[in-house]
Amino acid sequence: MLSRRQFLELPVAGALVGCLGDEGPGRFSCGVASGDPTQTSVVLWTRIDGETDEAVKWIVATDPELQNVVAGGATDAIEEHDWCAKVVVDGLDPDTEYFYGFRLNGEQSIIGRTRTAPIQREQLRFALVSCASFAWGYFHSYRHIAQRTDIDAVLHVGDYIYEYRTGRYGKERACEPPTETVTLADYRERYRQYHRDPDLGAMHAAHPMIAIWDDHEIANNAWANGAANHDPATQGDFADRKEAALRANIEYLPVAGWDQRTCARTLSFGSLASLRMCDTRTMRDQQLLNADDPALKLGDRKMIGAEDEAATLAWLANRTPRWSLLVQTTMFAQRPHDDELSGDLWDGYPAQRDTLLAAIGDAHAAGGAVVVLGGDLHSSWANDLAVDLPAYIAAGGSVSGEGCVAVELIASAITSEAPSGSSNDPQYATIAARSPHVRFVELTQRGYIDVSLDETDVTATILLSPSVSRRADGQHTIAAVLVSQRDKPHWKR
Repeated sequence: MLSRRQFLELPVAGALVGCLGDEGPGRFSCGVASGDPTQTSVVLWTRIDGETDEAVKWIVATDPELQNVVAGGATDAIEEHDWCAKVVVDGLDPDTEYFYGFRLNGEQSIIGRTRTAPIQREQLRFALVSCASFAWGYFHSYRHIAQRTDIDAVLHVGDYIYEYRTGRYGKERACEPPTETVTLADYRERYRQYHRDPDLGAMHAAHPMIAIWDDHEIANNAWANGAANHDPATQGDFADRKEAALRANIEYLPVAGWDQRTCARTLSFGSLASLRMCDTRTMRDQQLLNADDPALKLGDRKMIGAEDEAATLAWLANRTPRWSLLVQTTMFAQRPHDDELSGDLWDGYPAQRDTLLAAIGDAHAAGGAVVVLGGDLHSSWANDLAVDLPAYIAAGGSVSGEGCVAVELIASAITSEAPSGSSNDPQYATIAARSPHVRFVELTQRGYIDVSLDETDVTATILLSPSVSRRADGQHTIAAVLVSQRDKPHWKR
């Protein structure tokens, strides 16, 4: 194990211990990150600016001064991975706060903070985030999350980056590269720009992240073999672009390994919660655009792949933890406007949704508790989920909870363009009148959701910021606090 003395054996360029979230000195301008915590391990990440033949030293301690060292070593940062460095640190204690840093040739990164998952805990708290267009504005919510010390992990449900060129989708900030991201070099440069953002960097340095990808990590409305925002005539083969996009994502996010081609996985937070992360992009069938398309009723249309579906159904059947969090990218509930079709949502894949809903209903009947988490809509939602929605409505489920088998939360965007409307807008009234299973919706402001679990309840605190068009101090207001009981799920104010 690398000792602290060995870690510090060369002169330091800059301060010994950087402040959480400040830009790292020298060659660590992309900062540090951690992710995918287990009870005994966590993934640590950084990137080196420029080439190096030297191994990158890393160290983990229980104090921010790195005095009480518990693990250390060296890992490679090589050109093949764009000089990114990752290490899975094992042998750690459960439910423990750790601090870590990297060092190369006398230059040291900022010090990051992370936490392992618990075995037994009375409460868990996650920050649910989605949709961060660099061009649309500033990442206030990331800064707000970074300043908190009560978050166990950040759950990012997709659109960590956006692929558009400067000025096409948002005009507050210029993108790097200024062109659309198509090649591996393009995607890598875009990720570097994101990591150098001080607010995103602060959040990464403060909390472990558990992430899945959505479409903009590749291209708008991507599916298995294409995307709405991909032109083979000018941008080449889609398979090449998809391969480049996913490779850059794996390189630049704190997940183990370098070669994953799915983001689907399961993580345990002990007896209180289990998380099933679903891949809703890389295996999905092409979206349908017409609500009258007969293919809509075919049972073989998939949003998640067959292996992911089988693993998710098996996970739902295992009701050992108190809470099962089904983490995916978009709205799982039936869309409020039933005379329209948004084929990119689960409404475009109703048969597979019905299969999963039936399994959720079985889990509820057997005493399980499921919460579905998503993003994508650039607005905040809280929905009741019913296997038989007409029966739920007929039984007055919006008041009594009768027929509700699980609840759903959808986080607003960090920055991306919000829909028009507000709680006082006629559009809101239309949604509320036609869709009683929609228990809360806010269509104007950006932000995130604080998801808190204990033995009996899940509490959603929806935190929003009125504007992202200028730098701010990260202040947010609470738009709503909703509670759902474990044994009788139903969102209540």
